Amino acid sequence: MKAIVLLSGGLDSTTTLAVAIDRGFEILPLHLNYRHRAQKKELEAFDAILNHYGIERRLVVELPFFSRFEKRGLVNPELDLSVESYNDSRLSYLPFRNGVMLAIATAIAEEEEAGAIFAGVMEEDSSGYPDCREKFIQNFQQTINSGTKKGDITLMTPIIHLKKSEVVLLGNKLGVPFHLTWSCYGGDERPCGRCASCLLRRSAFEKAGVKDPLT
Repeated sequence: MKAIVLLSGGLDSTTTLAVAIDRGFEILPLHLNYRHRAQKKELEAFDAILNHYGIERRLVVELPFFSRFEKRGLVNPELDLSVESYNDSRLSYLPFRNGVMLAIATAIAEEEEAGAIFAGVMEEDSSGYPDCREKFIQNFQQTINSGTKKGDITLMTPIIHLKKSEVVLLGNKLGVPFHLTWSCYGGDERPCGRCASCLLRRSAFEKAGVKDPLT
């Protein structure tokens, strides 16, 4: 079966990709550029990861309208995104980002006659990101069922109930190329090591007892 896999190039989405590969799906990876700070680095990671797995076909979709959300730190480099500001949803949250991305993935899945969509959303993130909640995913599955002609596309979220350290352990087991992934909110040559995403990644690897090749 063909599967659309949402792949940002980060830890969660790359592990989700590895799960889809391990389950034997034909992979069509999808990357969304939304004019965020780390866009260049994430796209580099996307391509490097797919080269690693020998996946030639890949889709990149531009979402420039998100750059209009100037009070959101992910797309406005003038705003602080340090760990202290992580829980300020005005900064670290883009309204309905996963919903938009899943809608695009659904349209592509229907056109490509793909039977599945893989997304690396995690319930652990749901306090700050409501479109990571399992309830949202269940509701979106109903939307897919009723909003597509055949209603036969399954939304798969294999890491939704895992902790970040468990994602590291799963990825390590599946041989995920952690050295190619990018988690930092910034777009410098090396991860900043100070933003919330970098600190969450560091904590996950430490708790898993796995060496992060980017540190």
